[in-house]
Amino acid sequence: MLVKKTSKTTQGNKALKTMAVKCVLATSRQNNRKASHRKRITKRQGKMKGRIASAHLLVTIAYNIFKTGEPYHELGSNYLEEK
Repeated sequence: MLVKKTSKTTQGNKALKTMAVKCVLATSRQNNRKASHRKRITKRQGKMKGRIASAHLLVTIAYNIFKTGEPYHELGSNYLEEK
């Protein structure tokens, strides 16, 4: 039996959160890592948690790009099955 996990988001920049969620929704129909991540989380925990979790993934990717200076390489939608 699957049980929804409870969690609360912390206070942060509302404009950044809104922009990140809009970017996630724009990539939802593509066949990439971010879309498959959102679908996987949404299946277990619901629509809003899937959006916020994918927005967090997107912000984390952007942060690592700025930190390291390396370009982003798409891992593909089935990167977890290949692991």
